[in-house]
Amino acid sequence: MDFLKVTVFVDGRDIDVSVRRGAMATAEFGTIVDGAEVPKSRVAVIADIRDGIPVAWTQVSKYEGDKIVIEGEGWLGSAVEKASIVGEVVTGGVSILDANQESHIKCLEEAEFGILACCTSSSGSCYVRCCGGCCSDPAGCPGASCCP
Repeated sequence: MDFLKVTVFVDGRDIDVSVRRGAMATAEFGTIVDGAEVPKSRVAVIADIRDGIPVAWTQVSKYEGDKIVIEGEGWLGSAVEKASIVGEVVTGGVSILDANQESHIKCLEEAEFGILACCTSSSGSCYVRCCGGCCSDPAGCPGASCCP
């Protein structure tokens, strides 16, 4: 089973989403205000391997009040053009998780996958919510990382 790590540049920082090949994962990032989660952005990815090279379709969205606005949507990976389908060109990278990342792979092997397989992790006044894969926001919410 192949697992891939997709790193997407959002709001000046790298967001990491790890997912099983061919599965869709979403990662939501936000703040906690008076005990309530206030979402700020969401990244959706579907990763695969094309001719031995990892690629990912990626969508970056922002929350504006009760609306979700797509900021950018397109492909990542050296096997595809950095074409934007909607909005801004999405930047980042895709890699295959290797044996050196054993603990991360073990987490993914034990994770539940699917649109309703979600986890939430918080650290101070921020949170990350991962559905269908594992995610973290090391710069925006240090210490918050989860795998459903």
